[in-house]
Amino acid sequence: MTLPGEPIESPCTLCADAPRQILSARDRRGAPLLTAICRRCGLVSHADIPTEEALRAFYAQRYRAEYHGEVTPSPKRVRRAWRQGERLLARLGPRLAPGARVHEFGAGIGCTVKVFERAGFDATGVEPGLGFQRFAEARLRARVRCATLDEPAADDHPADLGLLVHVIEHLRDPVASLETIRDRLAPDGLLYVECPNLEAPFARFGRMFHEAHIYNFTAATLDAAAAVAGLSLAEPMSGPRDENLARLYRPAAPAAVEDAIDPGAYARTTHAVRRLNVVTYHLRPRYLRTRARKIGERATEAATARRWLARLERAVAADAAPG
Repeated sequence: MTLPGEPIESPCTLCADAPRQILSARDRRGAPLLTAICRRCGLVSHADIPTEEALRAFYAQRYRAEYHGEVTPSPKRVRRAWRQGERLLARLGPRLAPGARVHEFGAGIGCTVKVFERAGFDATGVEPGLGFQRFAEARLRARVRCATLDEPAADDHPADLGLLVHVIEHLRDPVASLETIRDRLAPDGLLYVECPNLEAPFARFGRMFHEAHIYNFTAATLDAAAAVAGLSLAEPMSGPRDENLARLYRPAAPAAVEDAIDPGAYARTTHAVRRLNVVTYHLRPRYLRTRARKIGERATEAATARRWLARLERAVAADAAPG
């Protein structure tokens, strides 16, 4: 039985160093899952990275049902996703020229794509989960294809803004995927990346790791992966204690691994993930404020989400009507 602290010989995806060190032996549900940290660059990932074929099958058939509890999204989920799209539009829309091309890699149910489209942008996306992609296309009339981000693009038009929102942690090879995305950006384009922040932390230690999140990033390891892929940091859009990382990148010359990695990342990450226990994590003022806000929002949405979705569907149908 492999225990936390033991070495594992498989090399790091980012810096190719080995051995790595086991950080955790269980997932958030208590099931066996080895999670490792690289002692050189600090990247945290599954000890054993699944094959591309296994990942395709998992996301096409199991992910939405197992981790979201649904294959077709509920009205509550649609409303939350729409609010996220509105948040991203408010944050990123002012940086774009009218009619700019926006492309979301991992578009989910298409809410963000549709929010940007209704604001006047040329918005498209790809989503590998068939049930969610069908909802995006049929119910929201969003231009979302059923495809992975590694599949050939539908056209040759580069994106002025790429969106990678809570997707990078699911990818088998983040650096290779970021390289693919960089090549689909306009020379002066931007890429917005958002994912859980391992240093925040986004959960207490025993609840951090699960099968669907192959990688767990800090600001240092996300910036390093981007730099190696040819993306430089244009603006950090989150703080060190925010539960989600939010970073804006622009195309650049790829950096050498030794120049991109932060030698202090390993020590900071191992300290961060262990510093809070079940009591101190839940008694943080930030956590209590966030929980209170979410409870209030969900009490309201439970009563109103179905009617809200019906109004939205009528609105997007009217948008698409000729004349």
